[in-house]
Amino acid sequence: MAVRKELMVMARRSNSKNVKNSSATKKSISSQQGNKKSSKKKTTAKVHYGRLAVVILIPIALILGMIYGAISIYQAVIQHQRVAKIEEKANRIGEAQSEIAAASTTPNISPSTFAAYQELAKTQLGAFQNQVRSMIHEKLSDSDMEAVNSLSAPEDLYLNILKNLERYPEEYISFLNEDPRRLNFVSAFVNQEPYIAAPGALTMSLESLPALVQYDLQWAYQPFSGNVIGLVGSGPTALSAAASHLQNNSGITPYLAAQAIDSAGGAYSQGVAEPQVLVSAGPSIGLSIEPIQVDSSLIASICEQQQIILGLVPSGNLSAKPQYILISYSDQPDCVNVYFPAFPADSKAYSVEEITPLLSEAYVLNNAYTIEQ
Repeated sequence: MAVRKELMVMARRSNSKNVKNSSATKKSISSQQGNKKSSKKKTTAKVHYGRLAVVILIPIALILGMIYGAISIYQAVIQHQRVAKIEEKANRIGEAQSEIAAASTTPNISPSTFAAYQELAKTQLGAFQNQVRSMIHEKLSDSDMEAVNSLSAPEDLYLNILKNLERYPEEYISFLNEDPRRLNFVSAFVNQEPYIAAPGALTMSLESLPALVQYDLQWAYQPFSGNVIGLVGSGPTALSAAASHLQNNSGITPYLAAQAIDSAGGAYSQGVAEPQVLVSAGPSIGLSIEPIQVDSSLIASICEQQQIILGLVPSGNLSAKPQYILISYSDQPDCVNVYFPAFPADSKAYSVEEITPLLSEAYVLNNAYTIEQ
């Protein structure tokens, strides 16, 4: 009996354990199934977000790639243009340096003149035209600009000088440095043969004293006293203007006056004909030339009588060379009209007291006889 009870107790205990084990097993199975579902959900979410990321990121990556490629191409183009400009500038620098080196070896150009024109040569690298025009404008008054603007492409004329600098005597370069209005004349030095062949003709009005310019290309390169009228011809130009006015004869050109002076002896000092030679040459062009005292009262009195005075200005007062000028009547009180054949832009009315101290000699010009046209 006792044995039976013990067996029944053991059986109950065994059933209880089985129930517990069965329940644990069910819970384990249920837990495993829950984990599988959770894992499946997570996997599905990952796939969804992964696809979404691919759809969004790929176009963005493509766009960024296109932008980067465009920037790279633009930078390459800009770099190519920069290199091309640098190469062009280098070539022009090389050309300019070659011209500068060639010009520096010529014996006709002084170091100071070469240094000044070296700057002009460098402007070939850039704004040559603007720099040349600016240089000219700085030296001219507003009233002079019309004459300068009438020049054709002055920067080309300067370039012509620079390219032929080794052919220029120092005298021509100094002549241009004194006054940029002489650019046409100096630039024409390399092609002066056509000008030497033609004596030119006086064509302006003779109602008043003709405004003749010694470096006018009509006669500038005509020979005179071992040089040319353009450089040393203030004397014949002044005599020509006076004779043409007094005789109303447009045929008395600076060229004709220069021939008369050369025939009379042609002696000249410091770049101009000697006064006594001009006195001797006067009758050849119908002029009577008589010396007078350099006195302001006398000069004013003679001009009031509508007579013309030839004055000699020594070197240093106007330029490095002596210059002949013409003095005539002015309707402005205590003034006379002064004409400068070598510096026409400076021609105007001056007070008698202002102009007289500049003179070393003075001569009255009168009509001796009329030359037939």
